[in-house]
Amino acid sequence: MNKYKDLTQEKFEEILCDIVGRLSSQEIMSIPGIYECISEEFNNQALDEWEGEQKRINIIKLENKYNRFSNALYKLQDFRRADHIMFYDGYPEKIDNKIKYIENILDKLQDEIETMEDEK
Repeated sequence: MNKYKDLTQEKFEEILCDIVGRLSSQEIMSIPGIYECISEEFNNQALDEWEGEQKRINIIKLENKYNRFSNALYKLQDFRRADHIMFYDGYPEKIDNKIKYIENILDKLQDEIETMEDEK
């Protein structure tokens, strides 16, 4: 006598889904043949997510660089405004040139950040 004769396909699938639902992703991926099926199905999505992650990392790096240059600019501007700087021959012009140089870098970095954010 078949002890499973009353088991319907629907009930079997319900039980199977319940069992799979209790497994971790690692356990599911370790079942022979599952990794290949899942990686084939989600290949493009995984690559897109990786690309988006790389863009976010690059934006963060650019923003950090922008912040460092911005801090340097503020320090130079504060130093330029200090009264004692006027006593040193040529310093105001040298500092003004450095300020312009850093402002140009900041403009370029801001453009890069905006371009990368638009591409997200």
